Amino acid sequence: MMQLDLISDFDEDESLGDELDELEAGEQRCPFCGDTDQPWHYGLDAHHNPRNGHVEVSWQPCCLELREMVECDGWDATYGKPVEDCLREVFGWDDLHHVDLDDSLAVFMLQARILEPTERAMVWEAIDKHHRHHDHPCQWKFGAGCWNGRALVGVAVVGRPVSRMIQKAEPDTLEVTRLCTWGDRRLTFNVSSKLYGLACREARRRGATKMITYTLESENGASLRAAGFKAVAKTKGESWNRAARPRTDKAPTCRKIRWEREL
Repeated sequence: MMQLDLISDFDEDESLGDELDELEAGEQRCPFCGDTDQPWHYGLDAHHNPRNGHVEVSWQPCCLELREMVECDGWDATYGKPVEDCLREVFGWDDLHHVDLDDSLAVFMLQARILEPTERAMVWEAIDKHHRHHDHPCQWKFGAGCWNGRALVGVAVVGRPVSRMIQKAEPDTLEVTRLCTWGDRRLTFNVSSKLYGLACREARRRGATKMITYTLESENGASLRAAGFKAVAKTKGESWNRAARPRTDKAPTCRKIRWEREL
């Protein structure tokens, strides 16, 4: 199995100063065409897709023979390191997790934070566009967002409990009233549980003692269990419309499961 060899144009006994240091930093030549520019970027390029926020990676080798070698032996065997390490070296992506060159997709470590009040319009827009069965809520105490690289892949909204009975009986309880994720599943893995966890930590910092939320009976709640929630009750499910308070139902009226986490 052929490897790209580290070579120098100078004899080791010569005094080379900075020139030798630069070569020892990793300059390699293609064993087929002798290209010397290739090693510094490995034929890799990346750009930000403004439509979806994804970081897309492309690979253009210096010659056909090198392409065939990588396709036959694999990137790791050809270059002596994973493609992720090459990208970290070229672009300084310390938070890079995985790259799929076949799909030109770079997957990064998730980064989540509490959002500023001025970002609420962005959250409302994301919920209206991506939530499966709800529009944005009427109010919030705070919101949270999660990014994969530059791509916003999930948001959560925390507010007072929708149930007026819970509001009155448990004044220190908050509710995750909306949470949604979107995009490629490779970018959204663990996003929901990360947002639930961040929301609970922020609620506790603000003095709350319990966090609740609801899921449809048909949803399995795996991300909630991963974030420390427990299923405690099942609502009977019905319309919010009442004679004394007419409403138009804009959300499912099926049975729902209430989840709680003590803070």
